[in-house]
Amino acid sequence: MQNTQLTQQTEISKCGGCGSNLQFSPGHQALRCGHCASESPIRGMAPAVNLPISQLAVQNQWKDETHVYVCDNCGASEVLNRTEIATACAFCGTTNIVEKEGLAGLKPNAVVPFRLELDKAAYIACKWFKKRLFAPSSFKASAEPQEVKGVYYPAFAFNAETMSQFRGVLVRTFTTTTVVNGKPVVTTHEQRFPVSGNFPRNFNDILIQACGGLKSKTMRRIQPFSLNRMAAYSPDFLFGFVANQHTKDGRTSWNEARGFMDTTIRAEILRQYTYTRVESLQINTLTRGETFKYSMLPVYVGHCTYKGKLYNFYINGENGKLDAEAPLCAPKIILTILFPIGLLVLLGLGIKKLFKKIFKRRKKV
Repeated sequence: MQNTQLTQQTEISKCGGCGSNLQFSPGHQALRCGHCASESPIRGMAPAVNLPISQLAVQNQWKDETHVYVCDNCGASEVLNRTEIATACAFCGTTNIVEKEGLAGLKPNAVVPFRLELDKAAYIACKWFKKRLFAPSSFKASAEPQEVKGVYYPAFAFNAETMSQFRGVLVRTFTTTTVVNGKPVVTTHEQRFPVSGNFPRNFNDILIQACGGLKSKTMRRIQPFSLNRMAAYSPDFLFGFVANQHTKDGRTSWNEARGFMDTTIRAEILRQYTYTRVESLQINTLTRGETFKYSMLPVYVGHCTYKGKLYNFYINGENGKLDAEAPLCAPKIILTILFPIGLLVLLGLGIKKLFKKIFKRRKKV
């Protein structure tokens, strides 16, 4: 296979062998020509590095690397490599999109590359749709993934060392049994006991989603992503893909991460004790070594159409985990509920009839 080196940044989208457009190939982790199969390595390929939390406020824009398209239908903003043009919205499929004036926002410093090819993602979605037990048969027979696109979703991954001082009072409930007038009497008692101490904890890669284009429950369902294998951001990863623009800034995301830390620390402190309820608990947490990566996470987005309605699906671009929706067939659901009930009724009638026969025989005897 011929390897074609890219010599100029302005020619990054073209194959040096045949002049066709190059795209990032998840299977080869390189830029690849779909015409002559030539490959070129990703520029600046290296592991992503953590940045100090102070750089959250740095306005590191994408400038000439990208441009932004906004969908008039669903309001989504998508970021493309400067050499590519959007013809349809990657999120709702409509063509009501316009190029936005201005910059694309904060530039990522990390990326989890796609490792699943688009055709494999489409196959996973198709297989899932056809296996839906409660979906209409006509839907399963005609289910065909449409407008499948690879979309990078922005997220912050935070790290910090914490030291917490805590002090409080916990309550343990127990019972005693005494005999009064020959009868047992159960009495409930409460024992209060103080707790205090220091609790160290290290947090690594707290993932905070930085846009509203993907529901939080969907992101949870398709995780995990290989955050420990993030690559340094390169515009080459965008060839053939789009990126969603962040709608949550770094400081807001950091505050959300701190809330997660506080909740986790409280739960882990209390896990050390046997108690019934918390009467009071004060926790003072200090952090140090705070770092972050502003990353792009790979997700395939597409839909199936049935009777004029879109049924979306989202697939982890690394491991193929899927979250999707499909139409429901009411008769199938009703039959599924009624069938076991009917069996129980028939079984009950059969048992009743059997007992009647047994009793009749006994009377004759």
